[in-house]
Amino acid sequence: MVMNRRLGPLPYAGLVLLVLVLGGVGAAQAATLGPLAVWGSAFLSSWLLAPLVVMRQYDLGRSPDDAVWTVLPVLGHAFALYLILQGTPSDAARTRSLARWEGQVGALRAFGLGLRAAGRGALVVAPLVLVAALLDVWMLEDLKGFLGWSEELPLATREGLSQAMLVGIGVLGLYTALQVVKRKTVSRASWLPSLFLPPLLFLWGTVFMLSMPGSGPGRNILLTFGWGLLMDTVLGAGLAIAWIVLGEQLRFGRASLGGVVKIALRRLADVSGPHGARVLAVSLGMQVVVPGLYYAVQLALTDMAAVLEPDAPALSRSSRLTWGIRGRMLKILFLGVLLAAPLQLGSVVAFQGAEALVTFFTLPGFLPVEVAFLGAVGSFLSSAVVTLALLEVYRERVQRAVAGQPARAETAPVGAEDGEPLAAAEATLPAWFSEAGHLESLGADGLGALRWLAGAMIAVGVGLFAVSGLGWVFVGAGVALLAGSFALR
Repeated sequence: MVMNRRLGPLPYAGLVLLVLVLGGVGAAQAATLGPLAVWGSAFLSSWLLAPLVVMRQYDLGRSPDDAVWTVLPVLGHAFALYLILQGTPSDAARTRSLARWEGQVGALRAFGLGLRAAGRGALVVAPLVLVAALLDVWMLEDLKGFLGWSEELPLATREGLSQAMLVGIGVLGLYTALQVVKRKTVSRASWLPSLFLPPLLFLWGTVFMLSMPGSGPGRNILLTFGWGLLMDTVLGAGLAIAWIVLGEQLRFGRASLGGVVKIALRRLADVSGPHGARVLAVSLGMQVVVPGLYYAVQLALTDMAAVLEPDAPALSRSSRLTWGIRGRMLKILFLGVLLAAPLQLGSVVAFQGAEALVTFFTLPGFLPVEVAFLGAVGSFLSSAVVTLALLEVYRERVQRAVAGQPARAETAPVGAEDGEPLAAAEATLPAWFSEAGHLESLGADGLGALRWLAGAMIAVGVGLFAVSGLGWVFVGAGVALLAGSFALR
C-alpha cells in the first residue's frame, strides 16, 4: 500500500484511461457482432476498473465497497475516475479514516464470506437450489396450463370461477382486517393466510381479463407477478430459513442437509409471515423503483431476526439494525444481482438469442422451460449467497448493538432512532450467538403451524381439482408436509 500511495492519483488515472481505451477498441470490434457484444465489452472494461478502485480507496483510507458501482458501464467509468483523481491524504489522516470502517463487515467482505459459506455448504446448497428451481418451474407450467384451460371455458363458467375467487378474496380480506385489529396479540404464523390475498387478487384479475379482447399481455403480467409473490412468500421463506440455519451450522461445525430441512419445515409457517410482508413491500414498491429499493435495504435483515430471534418483531428489528448502513445493504443486494445475471441472461441468449431478452425482463414466466429453470437456479443460488452475506452483517450488528457502539463512524448507536438509546433488552448477547445448542431449539415449537399450513394447502388443492392439475400439486405438497410434521416429532 505504501508503494501505491507514493504513486499518487495520476498513475491510477493513466491505468483507468488505458482500460477505457482498450474497452473502446473492444466495443468497436464487437460492433460487428451486434449490440449484445458491445454491451459485454463495456461491462468487461468496467469490471477491470474495480481492482484499481479498491487499491485507490485503501490509499485514501476509505472502504473499498464503492468499487461495486464501477461495474456499471459509462457511469462506472466516470465514477472510477472521480474516486481515483482525489488527492492523497497524509498518513495521519489516512489512519484516522481507516479506523472508522476497518472493524466493520463491509459489503465486499460480507459477500466474500457469503460466497465462501455457500462453497463450504455446497452439499446442502446445490440440492436445495435444484429442487426449488424444479418446483418453481413445474408449478408455473401447471399454472399456465390452468390459464389456457380457462380461456376455453364458456363465458358463464368463467364468470362463476371469477365470482368464486371473489368470495375467497372477501374471506381473506376479512381475515386480514381482523389480523390488523389484533396485530399486537396474534402470532406470526397466523399472518400466513393474509399473504395469499395479493396473489389471489392477481389470479382473479387474470381470469377476469380473459374475456377482454387484446388483454393477453396484461393478464400474462398479472399472472407472472402474482405467481412470483406466492413463490417468494412460501418457497422463499423456506429457503431463507435453510440458508440461515446453514450459516449457523457452519459456524459451529459441519453442514447437515437433514438438519437444515428439518428446521426449515418446522419454522416455515412462523417465518413466512415477516418474510412475506417484506416480499410484498419490496415487490409493490419496486413498481415505482425508489420505494422498493428503500424497503429492500431497510428490511434486508428481516429473515435473520425472524429465524434467530423468534420473539422479536422482525420487521422493526431489521429497520433498527440497518439504520446507518443502508448503503452497505444496497451494495450487497446489487452484488447478488450481478451474481445471478450471467446464468439468467446467458441461458436466454444461448437458447433463444439476444432478442428474447425483452421477454425475460417483461414476462420471465413465459420463457421456455429450460430457460426458466436455469434462470431459477441463478436466482436461488444468488439468494443463498446474499442471505449468508447478510447473516455476517447481522451478527456484527447484534454485537455492536450490545456493546452500544455507533452504527457507523460518528453516528448514533446501532438501533437508535433519532438519537434514542438502545433498549434494555439488548444489554446482553442473545443465546443463539454463542451456543451451538440453539440450532435444535430453533424449530421446537413450529410443528403446529406447519400442520396448519399443510391443511390449508390440502384444502386449496381440493378446491382446484375441478379446475386444473395444479390441485394435485397442492394436495401432494400438503400431504408431504403433514407426514413430515409427524416424522419430525
